[in-house]
Amino acid sequence: MVLGIFKSGKNTTSLVLWTSEQVEGPGVGYTVLVSDIQATSVVDGKSAELWTYSVQNDNESYLIGFSSSDKLRLFLQLLSVSGVGPKSAMQIIDTVGIEQITDALINNDVSVFNKVSGIGKKTAAKIIVELSGRDLNLKTVLQNPTKMGEAYPEVVATLQKLGYSVSAAREAVEKASIKLSEHAEYTVAEKVKLVLSLS
Repeated sequence: MVLGIFKSGKNTTSLVLWTSEQVEGPGVGYTVLVSDIQATSVVDGKSAELWTYSVQNDNESYLIGFSSSDKLRLFLQLLSVSGVGPKSAMQIIDTVGIEQITDALINNDVSVFNKVSGIGKKTAAKIIVELSGRDLNLKTVLQNPTKMGEAYPEVVATLQKLGYSVSAAREAVEKASIKLSEHAEYTVAEKVKLVLSLS
């Protein structure tokens, strides 16, 4: 049962939940962090079902709640992306939605993450590359490729698809050129991950 709904931070709300319908007497209560969007679906004094994840680190300890197991599973996948923390992952899910995130992964579309506060182009690109789980073998033809563009045209093309300009993509590839040459066996997706990690 929801015993209280409190605004707790930017885009987040804390729910005070009791595990039993009987509030009086023995029982266990929890404070669970949810997005503001999700908080609109719960009512003070009514029952609510949440799938939770426990965040434990040196500075804080709290629970994050989701309205479905699918959202929790996607949340765990997002946490595996470098640069995406628990609160950011929660906001991505509730701002963008599961279906749009799935479509973005299929279509390599970083633009769907533009409306999520705190998620920049680089992080959005990492989400697409690291969660797509497949080789992004693009056939984009680049005009006037630089030397590194000629060496890694598919990497440059993939970065462009992820929102980089031609010059920015080539600059990122140039910066990672030594590491790329050390890992010639990498797939295009793995090379893109490497470039993103060094940019």
